[in-house]
Amino acid sequence: MKNQMHSLSALRVWLPASLIWMATLCVEASCRTGDLTIAPPVATQPGQIDPLFLANVSHRGFVQALVPQPDGRFYAAGYFDLMNWVLRGSLARLWPNGEVDMDFAPPPTLSVNTVAVQPNGYVLANLGFSGVPSRVVRLLPDGSIDPSFTAYTNHATTLVATQPDGKVLVATWQPDQFLVRLGPNGDLDTSFGVLLDRAINALIVLPNGQALIGGDFRTVNGMARGGIAKLNDDGTLDLSFRPAPNPDGWVNCLAIATDGRIVIAGGFGRSDNLPRRAVARLHADGNLDATFDPGESIGPHDVEINAVAVQADGRVLIGGNFAHVCGVPRGGLARLNSDGSLDASFIDTQLSNDDDIEVRALLIQGPDMVLVGGDDPIGLLRCHLGPPVVPPTIDVPPISQTRFVGQQAEFEVDAKGSFPLQFQWRVDDMDISGATDAKLTVPFLTSADAGRYSVAVSNKAGSVISPEAVLTVLPRPRGANLVDTTFDPTAGGVTVGPTDGRASVTAFAVQPDGKVVFAGNFSAFNGTPCNCIARLNSDRSLDKTFSPGLVEGAIESLALQTDGRVLIGGTFTSIDGRCRGGLARLRPDGTLDVDFRADTESANVAFLRVESDNRIWVGGHFSQVAGVARRNLALVMADGTVDSGFAPPAIISGDNDYVTWVQTIPDGRVLVGGHFESQRRQRGLEQNLVRLHPDGSLDGSFNCDLSGLFLSSAVVRPDRTIVVAGMLHSWTGGSHYF
Repeated sequence: MKNQMHSLSALRVWLPASLIWMATLCVEASCRTGDLTIAPPVATQPGQIDPLFLANVSHRGFVQALVPQPDGRFYAAGYFDLMNWVLRGSLARLWPNGEVDMDFAPPPTLSVNTVAVQPNGYVLANLGFSGVPSRVVRLLPDGSIDPSFTAYTNHATTLVATQPDGKVLVATWQPDQFLVRLGPNGDLDTSFGVLLDRAINALIVLPNGQALIGGDFRTVNGMARGGIAKLNDDGTLDLSFRPAPNPDGWVNCLAIATDGRIVIAGGFGRSDNLPRRAVARLHADGNLDATFDPGESIGPHDVEINAVAVQADGRVLIGGNFAHVCGVPRGGLARLNSDGSLDASFIDTQLSNDDDIEVRALLIQGPDMVLVGGDDPIGLLRCHLGPPVVPPTIDVPPISQTRFVGQQAEFEVDAKGSFPLQFQWRVDDMDISGATDAKLTVPFLTSADAGRYSVAVSNKAGSVISPEAVLTVLPRPRGANLVDTTFDPTAGGVTVGPTDGRASVTAFAVQPDGKVVFAGNFSAFNGTPCNCIARLNSDRSLDKTFSPGLVEGAIESLALQTDGRVLIGGTFTSIDGRCRGGLARLRPDGTLDVDFRADTESANVAFLRVESDNRIWVGGHFSQVAGVARRNLALVMADGTVDSGFAPPAIISGDNDYVTWVQTIPDGRVLVGGHFESQRRQRGLEQNLVRLHPDGSLDGSFNCDLSGLFLSSAVVRPDRTIVVAGMLHSWTGGSHYF
């Protein structure tokens, strides 16, 4: 048609629940341009009714049961004539968006209150007709009655469930048949026998063929079981499931969480002598789970809960005829956190403020929706669940530590989970008042602070308790030459982070200004990243002006020069991306001094010492320095070149020898310690301490038979004696004077 424009002002599209958000597509199209504009997503509140869900139940009707099919479709049963204005007498199959599945057309009935789907797609339901007790029938996938199935019992039925072997459990109102089992074609299975004094209201078949039952009964097979019991496959009582005492009322519904715990709900006021009104959680053995405590918060006093569903994150949806939870208006529908408290984020004002609502059925649909069935005005609707809550987990637990009286202890936990996380520190299983942060500081320690420390981390989805960390508090050292407890850089124990394996500090030096440079094999200090080397201020805080680059490997030794530069040695291969084989120099700010090149080959530089003339002793296990052959010991000039006037002797230059300590004595000779296997082989001496002449040749007049694996360090005292340390056995055959 000439000059005629066709326009579509708005098109609303249903999106799957897994997409979380809904979008409205606003389309303005013409035959000329075809322009398309998409509006931003619409935010949704947990608990909010989904306006795009299409189901509508006839006036004064109600939905009693909601049962899923594996393909996402579901059955709605209850008491109604019409579903979405389609004639469906009390039973309908719907698509996930609420549209009626027209391929399923059961015979019109007065009421249906239970449905079970068999693995072959057939449907078991109790159809009720006017003046005739409801009876169990089997429906074909198109909704027609399967004539090959004839139920043995004609008593009014209340529940039906399918076992893994295809047999069918049926609950009735008949005293001698409160629970029977039928064969695949409806005949009575006489191998199954259970006697109950009253009827059951809830039935769940477990994967192993056992069944959980809930109701108003007080005995099962002549044994006391009030309101809940577990049956074996043959109907006998499972004696390992012993709830004691049982609920003081009746159980209407059951749900099993992913961890195996069981949520029971109905019309009871107390369970196990603790306040539990209408809902409680049991462990898999039937004992009350004391960590789930809604108390007596669901009211008014005579309320019942008709439906319960457990989300994957452990939160519990409840539906019934209550008006409030924890004093907060919640008309018939609410969500409880994993500890039983009210989840205040789950709310729809239209429902919450109506105290005349009764919810009868709940079915979780996907990760973020729940179907709700009940009396008019609910009928059948869908509510948003919101994003799941991830329960807390502990990545790094608090660490045991030993401190002195008067020092400070710090414990810290690294935990993950949905926000907000809550913390509660404990000592010897008792809560510490006010200790509710991820870090716990215990200042001015006394012996009474020693104990076992742990922390409970919780959120809406659950809680977890860390492994215990033991705090040992030692008496304050007293006297000369003892530990200075005022120097406490980690302020709470092992807080140097590991690089490979456990963290280690292998070398340190104190600058003239009181700052301390330390190095080793670690990746962090008190939570701040620093790679293998760091510097502390005089107040023990980390000096962030000292910023060395990435160290590839470990640092074994360090030494300070008078100009503030720092020599480092070890097994590293590069510093800040530049090749440096085991020996390097840093500027006062920690950056690499690129002008200093004295790489070692096959490097493990274990010792460094700067002489007064700025020459540098380099010891360890290596074959050359700065391209010059020097095995295990070298004297290096301040610019990194090797001092050609010093060459170590063969007795400390073998493949299995290494140097760990060097010191020049006043007459210019040099004491050298370490592990010298060549000395033992060539001279027959187990001598891990030798003296060299200034040119590096062996001073044969110094003979000390220092036996053992190695000498790690030594101190020359003013009286010319030597104090040695290491893995040593004895010192014999020579003078201890140099």
